Amino acid sequence: MLAKNYTAVEIVFHKRKYKGMYHYKSVNPETYLVANGVKRRLTYTEGIKMYPDYTEFKQDGEDAIFKLFFPSTPESTISLDLIEPENNAGSAYHDGGYLNFYGIDIRKLP
Repeated sequence: MLAKNYTAVEIVFHKRKYKGMYHYKSVNPETYLVANGVKRRLTYTEGIKMYPDYTEFKQDGEDAIFKLFFPSTPESTISLDLIEPENNAGSAYHDGGYLNFYGIDIRKLP
């Protein structure tokens, strides 16, 4: 979602048990977007907490939807990379996954 004051990325995370436990997740505050060669750092979130706080996903089999907000990108932007750095111990899913998506084609978004 591109707006004048921000760019938001909505993520749908399928909640499931992992090794008999539910997920806890936080987002690395150093997460960033790359658009048109410019890095934009995460400014705030909705529906998920930033490390060192965690969000607990309790319902198995349901989707959790959260948004990550960044400074605005130009209207001419056609694709984004979303990078959650792996060099910070607080940035991981408890099963070791990170939010890294490359070449997100925003022209195909509703």
